[in-house]
Amino acid sequence: GDILKQATFPVERHDTAAKLNLKCYYTAIAAFHELIGEFEAGTAKTAKQDLSQRTYFALSKRPDNDCLVSFKWSAERINSFCRALDFESTPNVIGKPKVIIGGRLLVVPSIELTGIRSTSAPGTVVHVNEDRVQIATSTDDVLVPTIHTCGGRTLSMIELSQCGLTVGVTIEGMIQTSG
Repeated sequence: GDILKQATFPVERHDTAAKLNLKCYYTAIAAFHELIGEFEAGTAKTAKQDLSQRTYFALSKRPDNDCLVSFKWSAERINSFCRALDFESTPNVIGKPKVIIGGRLLVVPSIELTGIRSTSAPGTVVHVNEDRVQIATSTDDVLVPTIHTCGGRTLSMIELSQCGLTVGVTIEGMIQTSG
């Protein structure tokens, strides 16, 4: 149908899905209040939709390969992928970013950009310390501050080393590379 009210807001480089959802809600509430005022004043106007400019993503549309991260992607793409699946405390029905370490499917809820490019092949563990893992990508390395089980339990670096996470190991990601 016709558009009764349209509002925009800035999307920041570090916004997560949760933050974008909040921005949408707050913007919608403000726009609805304006629309009510326009209805009361008799000044509400409609606009036709340009159906050629719309996009739609069905609930059944999910990331490929159960949300497995590919370290062949750029660091920026991995960061965007993780942020797009970050719903914070809101239930996430889409999926969580995952990797395979030592044959175990594990969740990588977020990454940090380093701006450092190593000479290691994508997916190679470059550095491990007590609180994070540095992994090479096709561009810059990324830092992984926490790794969880699929049930949500944070794994310690000792547990991760028991899974085989050590410097020089290649972490498996995307089973088949996609766009």
